[in-house]
Amino acid sequence: MTTLYMNYPIFNYYKESVAIMNKGLEVRMERTLTVSPCTSNSSHSNFLGQIPSSMMNLTEVESLDLSKNQLSAEIPPQLTRLTFLAVMNLSYTLIDAVYSESQR
Repeated sequence: MTTLYMNYPIFNYYKESVAIMNKGLEVRMERTLTVSPCTSNSSHSNFLGQIPSSMMNLTEVESLDLSKNQLSAEIPPQLTRLTFLAVMNLSYTLIDAVYSESQR
C-alpha cells in the first residue's frame, strides 16, 4: 500500500493505492480524500497594500491570519463571500478601520 500526502496552498489531499495479486490476477484500488483548509496563516508574508485577491478563493476558511503584513487599504467587500470565516487577525497591519456596506 502506498500513501501520498500533497500539501498545496489551496487544498490538501491524501491519495492511497493498493495492489493485490491473487493467482496471477492483479487488482488495484485507489482512493483520494480531499480536505479543505479550515485555517490560513499568512502572517509575516510581506503582503503590501490590499488584501490579496487570492484570499477570496478560500471559501471554507474559518480562521484567517493576516497579521504582521504591510496591509494598508480597506478590507474588500468580496471578503463577505467567506461565509465560514469566524476569526480574522489583522493585528500589526496598517489598516485603520473596517467599514461595512451599511456604514457608507
